[in-house]
Amino acid sequence: MTEMHSQSDGAILDGEDTRSAPSVFLSESLAVLKRLTEAAGLLFDPTKAAQALRQAERDIAPTVPRASRRRVTQAAESLGLQILTRQLSVREALTVVEPETPLAIFAVRPDGTARWHILTDAQGGKGKLARLAPADPEDWLEADEIARQIGATDADVVVEWLLAEP
Repeated sequence: MTEMHSQSDGAILDGEDTRSAPSVFLSESLAVLKRLTEAAGLLFDPTKAAQALRQAERDIAPTVPRASRRRVTQAAESLGLQILTRQLSVREALTVVEPETPLAIFAVRPDGTARWHILTDAQGGKGKLARLAPADPEDWLEADEIARQIGATDADVVVEWLLAEP
């Protein structure tokens, strides 16, 4: 199932297609779990995390709405994390994100590509996204550029971010 993205409101809707590159999704999901676990002050065990993600993939079919987010949430719970959601625009996210409380999002861009992003820090109205792929920017980005990266139509569109607590 392909995750649908509304170009009119930038919202992230149901499901996603992970069949084309499962190893990329698993790798990004592991990176998200690692960042969230370490930010929560817990020790990250990559073997246990990979096992938890594989179990979540067996438990949660790709046709289930928000499958990637649900899988990461289930895996995080087995690692001792509670995943919370926050409905925030990018501009709002920039006011609450800190290195100790990164915000993760599984986003679908208008071109149909889907992937994880982690907002790790903010300063002076700009934010930093974690490098989960070699092509990811390392620079501080303006709110509108972060919105483009995550597939939102602009920095004022509200999207669902994930954060973790021990």
